[in-house]
Amino acid sequence: MRARVTGLMVLALALAACGAPAVTPTAVGATLAPERTPTLLSAGPSATPAPANTEAAPVVTKFVDASATPEATDAADAAMDAVLGDPVLRTYRVMVAMQVNAMFLANTAQATVTGEMEGDDIPVSVLVFGALTQSVDEDAAGVAPPPELAAAWQAALAAHAGIKQVSGQWLLGQLSTAEVLTALAPLQADLEAALVQADAAVAVTYDVQAASLTEYRARVTLALEKLFE
Repeated sequence: MRARVTGLMVLALALAACGAPAVTPTAVGATLAPERTPTLLSAGPSATPAPANTEAAPVVTKFVDASATPEATDAADAAMDAVLGDPVLRTYRVMVAMQVNAMFLANTAQATVTGEMEGDDIPVSVLVFGALTQSVDEDAAGVAPPPELAAAWQAALAAHAGIKQVSGQWLLGQLSTAEVLTALAPLQADLEAALVQADAAVAVTYDVQAASLTEYRARVTLALEKLFE
């Protein structure tokens, strides 16, 4: 169970490992097999030298990505900054993160009720939830919602604050796990209602279907739930 709960952490570590520099076979060979002069071992008068190795050394061709130019990288970075800095998308992204955070807490509580949490699974889940909450709070502090998302943003903020309060009461033993699930239900409903409003606003701004955004959020929720299966 712990491996499923910490799936997000493992994924982050795996992605970080992808940035390690590659070691070429040529470099390894030069280090492990330094050049040396062959010598003949005497085996008596009839001994003959071993045949020389005439096999040609393999040619290593270095691959160069011609498309990875500084100009292309700068243009891609500028485009990404423009997207992430867009007030509509920035606000919407943090609202979706709030919903993911709430779902993680609810799934943790549900797994506790059904007995799927064992050993130190709950402390591990608390650490993950704390990291998610901190990330959401840090991102939310820099959000200036546009007028079309102002009402939905305020509703999402209120629900997020309520969810944090419930999690604190659970950790302090002021609420049982069953009471946590009961308390989370209306807060999650408020958060979903706010996001439905946000779906509509984003759809109008970017000329997409609101239903597609709602479906996207449902897939994110389903992926999160699979961590607890």
